[in-house]
Amino acid sequence: MNYGANQMNKKLEFFSSMAVAFIVLILVFLCIRFSGQGKFATHGGTNPSDVKCIYTSVWPDNEYTRLICEPESGTIEYILDGSNAGYYAIFYNNISEEEIQKYIDQLKTLGYAEEALASESVSTGVLLRKDETWISIAYSEGGFGIRISVEKS
Repeated sequence: MNYGANQMNKKLEFFSSMAVAFIVLILVFLCIRFSGQGKFATHGGTNPSDVKCIYTSVWPDNEYTRLICEPESGTIEYILDGSNAGYYAIFYNNISEEEIQKYIDQLKTLGYAEEALASESVSTGVLLRKDETWISIAYSEGGFGIRISVEKS
């Protein structure tokens, strides 16, 4: 591949990642909006210092990830540990849209119900809920993000 095509691919990957991040933010807003009273745990607020970025390829074991199943496909790229702010997010690459849909179907068999769906030309987002647990899933060409939030009463 020539240098120009490689640079173009890197730019497309960057914009795809930004589109996924944008959809995640929209789904977070919808999650709070549809939760009724918006009683998400903040455990110290949403200060950026409350969130840790962890680069790993290993599925984490914690109170958030135990609420869902691990995707069978894809590669974990990084994690945003916002447990001090009331959420946990895992970001994947190397996964197809069909594999992501299969994962969403697996979550539905665990009792998660679809609360909202948003789609545009380059990305799609799904908001799922089971009891007090909210799962935001956003994906775009090869990229995939899962955000787990637990509503506190």
